[in-house]
Amino acid sequence: MSGADRVEVDPDPGEDLEAPASMIGGRDRYRPGQHRNIARSVYGLVLAMSVLAVYSNDPSADALEAAVTLVTTSAVFWVAHVYAEDLATRIERGRSATWPERRVMFAREWPIVEATGLPLVPLILAIIGVLHDHRAIDVALYVGLAEMAFLGFVAARRSGGKLPMRIASAAFSLSLGVVIVLLKTLLH
Repeated sequence: MSGADRVEVDPDPGEDLEAPASMIGGRDRYRPGQHRNIARSVYGLVLAMSVLAVYSNDPSADALEAAVTLVTTSAVFWVAHVYAEDLATRIERGRSATWPERRVMFAREWPIVEATGLPLVPLILAIIGVLHDHRAIDVALYVGLAEMAFLGFVAARRSGGKLPMRIASAAFSLSLGVVIVLLKTLLH
């Protein structure tokens, strides 16, 4: 993207607040790859798996309820993250964030919500009658775990790791996802 396709806002120290124009009404498509957006996606995915882990332990769980809870929870966390950034701006700068800055904050935190996309697919299939509710919840959880493994694999590949390192990174990411699911299961 050229500089003309971006909107500049007052940046935080160490934080790139420059957003693609598409996030705030421009013509270009958003291109993923910024590490902070990936980190937010991972956070959203972990959040989604935590919600799904609770539902997977309930044999009478309903896919519609799980889907609504998943979307609502991610939306609440999205807004909470934006509020935290806005509050930090007021404390650190002694002024409220401008509307362009807030739009960038909302756009920057959006991957938290986006991360629920793939895990929602099996839940939607259950809602329309293609899958049994409990099976869909389990599949959604497995999809989240597979995404964690995939992200680990991609991270190792992009950092130059050979196939054994990529597999190890995928296994490590997958194991973190499994630990999250187990901890959530034990706590509920």
